[in-house]
Amino acid sequence: MATIPEALSLALQHHHAGRLSAAEALYRQILQAQPDHADALHLFGVIAHQLGKADLAAEYISQAIRINSRAAEYYNNLGVVYRAAGKLEYAVVQYKEALALRPAYAQASYNLGVVFQDQGKPAEAEAQFRQTLAVKPDDASACCKLGDTLKGQGKLVEAVAQYRQALALNSGYTEAYNNRGVAYFNLGN
Repeated sequence: MATIPEALSLALQHHHAGRLSAAEALYRQILQAQPDHADALHLFGVIAHQLGKADLAAEYISQAIRINSRAAEYYNNLGVVYRAAGKLEYAVVQYKEALALRPAYAQASYNLGVVFQDQGKPAEAEAQFRQTLAVKPDDASACCKLGDTLKGQGKLVEAVAQYRQALALNSGYTEAYNNRGVAYFNLGN
């Protein structure tokens, strides 16, 4: 085997290219050589999630967190696993941990907003999507989700403005077109 950093780099290349079995094999080799390698545990957990193995994913990412509790990405990805498994309260805890470690973590803020939407908490969702956009103003998805949250609260003019912004950032965003049309319809336009 190559050095652990070299193997991890190669595994990441495979992972990003969608070659999950090749990446998984390399993460396993790393973990055989160094069972407490937090990044390999975390990424092995991410692959497990991608393969639909929620319990295994949660187990490996939790192990990574026990080894390195300062990695905001680990908490964010554990939140993703919990949300996919329908464990929304657990997901909220993980996203909040990620944001406590890195307050300007746009992806964790966005993910927390989505969970708040799932839970029917529009004010909390709105705050998270606004936080996401404060950090990453070019996030078309966050604009659209904020528009959805505003539309759900009856703030239709503000919702239309968010959909318009989402479309300015991504002119092919069909969901934003559809949702803007619904908001216009509700406005009688």
